[in-house]
Amino acid sequence: MGLNGAELIICAEERFGIQFHSDENKLHTCGDFHREIVRILTREGRMCGGTCAIKEQWSDGQVWTEVQKIVSSVLDIPVAKITKEARFVKDLGMD
Repeated sequence: MGLNGAELIICAEERFGIQFHSDENKLHTCGDFHREIVRILTREGRMCGGTCAIKEQWSDGQVWTEVQKIVSSVLDIPVAKITKEARFVKDLGMD
């Protein structure tokens, strides 16, 4: 994933208070990135369904919105281009 990939991981770790342990080379799409964050948050008991009443718990939709913001900021592209199917390299031009 290169430098942009490392920056995406660092931003997600800071935003969600998590630590990535998986191989970042397996994160080919924005959906992969989203699923890995949800997996980590679920393992830590920090996911909720629908509306979250407890601070620092996340719904799937909230995680996706934050993923879009992170990717948009790091890659300097409009949020509208960031879909779960979007490939980092081929579709979003990440190096």
